[in-house]
Amino acid sequence: MALCLGIDVGGTFTDAVLTDGVTISRAKSPTVTADLGQSVLNATTLLAERAGFTLPELLPRIGRFGLGTTAVTNVLAERTGVRVGLVTTEGFEDSLPLAKGRRVNDGIWSVYPEAILPRDRIVGVRERIDRDGHVLIALDPEAAVDAARRVAVVRELTKVHEEVWRGTLSEAAEAFGARQVRGEVVVVIAGATPAAPPSDEAIDDAVRERLRRGQGEGPRQIALVVSEELGVPRRKVYEAVLRLRSGGEARPEP
Repeated sequence: MALCLGIDVGGTFTDAVLTDGVTISRAKSPTVTADLGQSVLNATTLLAERAGFTLPELLPRIGRFGLGTTAVTNVLAERTGVRVGLVTTEGFEDSLPLAKGRRVNDGIWSVYPEAILPRDRIVGVRERIDRDGHVLIALDPEAAVDAARRVAVVRELTKVHEEVWRGTLSEAAEAFGARQVRGEVVVVIAGATPAAPPSDEAIDDAVRERLRRGQGEGPRQIALVVSEELGVPRRKVYEAVLRLRSGGEARPEP
């Protein structure tokens, strides 16, 4: 005789009930909030043991399976949980926001209920199935994946496996090539570490070199060239030029 299995995944515990129409077995296990599927497996395994089966022995005997997810109901009611999006049949993107025209009373007016998710995270893809389940327009898997990326579902879901890794590009290629990558890889390329500004001695040396060449450059021209070469303020270089041309080697006290 086929067995009936019912499971309710709650926010704290997952309850499981098994019956053959005559006897009833029950089990309760803690909910794994990060993996509701694992919660179902844990409760079913415990239930199988109490009913005198192993999990592989029990599953083929199940003729009817019912699943309730009050954990999901809580998420919808509290508007908590991860960022999600909806990929639906093209042309039906506004069905959820319209809510079949239903309104709720806010005390004075009849208004639309709060949206489960914003309209910009609902994307349609071209496909169609008739009322009998026959495929009229086949779904393009690549289009579905592209739609999921557009509503940023993929990135948010893969944050479960997010990690931060720093290094050069060659080191990153070697590190990720040596193991299986889970989730999405985001590469952030930073600019070179800014070099320390030239010291006063370096500025003086550059100015002396220009003066030594004796190319007839005036103080302003030397200041312009050296400031561009060293990336320092022109005024600072100009003061060094005037000081060194007059024979003053010592810098004034700041």
